[in-house]
Parts: sequence; C-alpha cells; structure tokens
Amino acid sequence: MTAPLPVGSYDGDIAPTAAGGADLDPLLPPRAAYAGAWHVVPATASRDRLARLATTCRV
Repeated sequence: MTAPLPVGSYDGDIAPTAAGGADLDPLLPPRAAYAGAWHVVPATASRDRLARLATTCRV
C-alpha cells in the first residue's frame, strides 16, 4: 500500500540520503509505503544517484 505525502513533510526523512531537491525526480514525488511499518519512498532523478544511495544505505 502507498499513500501520498504532503509537500515538505518528507524533508527531514530524506535529508540524510539526498543532497537536495535536484536528487529527486520532480515527476515522481516521494510517497509513503506500508510494509509492516510506514517508510518514505523517494524517486531519484537519475540511475547514478540511485546507485550511490544503494551503496551508502546498506542495512
């Protein structure tokens, strides 16, 4: 399940991973996704940025 986020409500959630608005795809605003808990799901503006996030956000 996904749900829209109010504009600006996700700034604090993605600040550690995104350098700013230029890193995000303006056509796909971040959404909330539920998979046992709610998570912010941002769409990156490029595959390169997504690849860099994948290497820095390992759990």
